[in-house]
Amino acid sequence: MHSGKILAALLIVLISLAGYYTYRQNRVLESTDFSIKNSKEITEIHFELGEESVVLQKKDTVWLVNNAFPANRNLIKRFFKVFANLNLVAPVSKIREDSIKRLLDNSALKITLYKKSSVQYEYLLGGLNSSKTGNYLLCNEHLGLLNSLGLYKNLRNIVSVNSLFWRNKIILNKPANEIKSIRFKNFQKPEQSFLIDIGKSKFQIFDYKDNMIENYDTNLLQRYLSYFQNISFKEIESKLKENQINYILKNNKAYSIELIDKENISYHLNLYFKPQNLDNFKSKQYDLNLIYGKLNNEKYLLILEYYEIDPILKELSWFLLK
Repeated sequence: MHSGKILAALLIVLISLAGYYTYRQNRVLESTDFSIKNSKEITEIHFELGEESVVLQKKDTVWLVNNAFPANRNLIKRFFKVFANLNLVAPVSKIREDSIKRLLDNSALKITLYKKSSVQYEYLLGGLNSSKTGNYLLCNEHLGLLNSLGLYKNLRNIVSVNSLFWRNKIILNKPANEIKSIRFKNFQKPEQSFLIDIGKSKFQIFDYKDNMIENYDTNLLQRYLSYFQNISFKEIESKLKENQINYILKNNKAYSIELIDKENISYHLNLYFKPQNLDNFKSKQYDLNLIYGKLNNEKYLLILEYYEIDPILKELSWFLLK
């Protein structure tokens, strides 16, 4: 009698499982099968494509890029808004399922969302289909063609493995009382280079040979230190090939600024003259409004506007008492 009850229970379990898997295979996919439902609980997002990757992490209420720079909150809000309201254009047919999955395995951008250390969503985001009605998307076991109902034609345009894509565009933002030292190099006029060292009780300024300068204007020095806030870049250079960028980095050096804050964190900004005509990138006719920059060891070449960066490009003679 006892064994009969066990067999009956097992039979019920098997029938339930068979019914569940039949339901899973036969039920119609819905947009909600792909959508993010708990964006406020997400604390980390990983984007991966080939060997490139970027991580967005939420610390308290602030999102950081690679645990280093503040993220652009508007771009993160846009990502969550779009992926919370995805529209299923069509499921992928069984005949094409294997070939689309292989395509995604080889070329898709992988997106993983975490709640603390627990994976909440895993996406493989492909490109647009041939008729440009949507992007192929694999979410867990669900595969479909999805779009954003006209908000964005290509879902790949709202995500990236480029850290600068996600970053707040501010590259230097230090109030004077947080600055420990600034070393400025002028490659066109080396004698106008200088070092400002901020001790506990006084300022010191040195020339390009590290000789201490005595006759400087303290008010001008204090004003200069106030200029290192809210300095931002305009955009990322995307029109040059690698060999062109390498040529500019080697031959167009303009300025170098290294700021060390009171926590001994270094911010190193190298600036390069931007050719006026990119078709003739070796030309010495430079853009009078824009200049290139590279911050720390980041691989991307930034475009900055002179009016944004000009206040911190002072020459040593500017500080001297007249």
